[in-house]
Amino acid sequence: MNLPHRLRVEHLDGTALGIHETRPRLSWRLPPGAMEQRAYEVELGDGRTARFESPHHVLVPWPFEPLRSQDAITWRVRIWTTSGASPWSDPVSFETGLLEPADWQARWIEPHEPEPFPSGERPVYVLRHEFGLDRAPLHGIEQAQAPRCAAREQRERRGLHVAFERGQEAGDRGGMVGVLTGRSVSHTRGAPAPARRAGRSVPPSLSIARSGDGRR
Repeated sequence: MNLPHRLRVEHLDGTALGIHETRPRLSWRLPPGAMEQRAYEVELGDGRTARFESPHHVLVPWPFEPLRSQDAITWRVRIWTTSGASPWSDPVSFETGLLEPADWQARWIEPHEPEPFPSGERPVYVLRHEFGLDRAPLHGIEQAQAPRCAAREQRERRGLHVAFERGQEAGDRGGMVGVLTGRSVSHTRGAPAPARRAGRSVPPSLSIARSGDGRR
């Protein structure tokens, strides 16, 4: 029997960043030729496991304790069918975002507007800021040999915006175009945008955000 495949968390394939659920749902596809699942077992990277007698493999509930902000999770799954137990799937990873308002340690980036514009007449602004990232050893590699470092870009937004990194549009979640529509939430002025990897190189980079109210 082949492996379960296409593991997903909240509909997202691959390494999903910025998950905004403390109990994200998990999905996978059955091995080729498998007609019915009778049970499944999920294993985390730290060795914890949870097994259930269930035919469900789409958006199944999170089987462990709730996650916290910026948790990095690696998981895999195996299933039982009429042919017996499958091998473990290949592992996949995801990270939670900033889940609580108190986790945000930032100021709003916004243009100076002495008077609010009427609805539909707000212009589009270009907001720029240069920043740098410190070089850090990666998995035992000496600092002089490590040309890259890791960071996460966490955004909240109100209205529409497009973000750029080093002059390139910063897409979200698997290459989606980074035009994000604000929505109402109860605890912030805007809504969380998906997190993404930022700072792929050590020299100072340039971020540009264009914002408006969504009308031209």
